[in-house]
Amino acid sequence: GHDSFRIVHGIGKGKVQEAVHNRLREISAVKHFNIDERNPGVTVVYF
Repeated sequence: GHDSFRIVHGIGKGKVQEAVHNRLREISAVKHFNIDERNPGVTVVYF
């Protein structure tokens, strides 16, 4: 399995989520990430 962690960014207008996702794309240790199925205000990050 993968190691993972969760980032709570909230929902709102999506500005914080977009900034978080843009930054995650720049981090080489991040394998992939996705929105939590049960809570769209959370991104699950795998490394």
